[in-house]
Amino acid sequence: MKIFTLILLAAFTITACAQKSPVEKFIKKQAKTEGISIKEIEPGSEDFNSQFQFEGEQIENALDQLDIIKVLSCDSASTTASIRDDFYSKAQDALQQEDYTELIRVHSDDNEDVSFYTNQMDNGLIREAVLLVAESHDIMMVYIKGEINLSNFFSKELLTSMQKVKSGKECR
Repeated sequence: MKIFTLILLAAFTITACAQKSPVEKFIKKQAKTEGISIKEIEPGSEDFNSQFQFEGEQIENALDQLDIIKVLSCDSASTTASIRDDFYSKAQDALQQEDYTELIRVHSDDNEDVSFYTNQMDNGLIREAVLLVAESHDIMMVYIKGEINLSNFFSKELLTSMQKVKSGKECR
């Protein structure tokens, strides 16, 4: 019975590790790198709700699709140029896997890059969305995981609410 239990535990561990996406593996490795900060935000948590004050059924339905948001940052105040370069290079490598589709890339004249990637499931929903931003001395990645229908995030109601928050108007 002990051997059977050990085999089951080993199989579960291997399966759990194998199901991590390339970006999730990248994030896990970066958590051990000094100077790289990772902030994890659970949609619906107090931290999330204090940052974003959205109201409305369509907005709540859109946010219900999100499981987790992670923000990784690597800036000149806390890291060396080689750590930032390594972070950016490895992030790009993870995003070049066949699971990911680059939806947009913007490169400015002052060497700032912004790219947006998605990992789509067989049913057409987005499993992961990744925003990667590289500025002259700072790198940031926003990782969103869930079962996301992007059309819900570009609705008129949601965009209007975001504009109200940006302009300082209260949404509630």
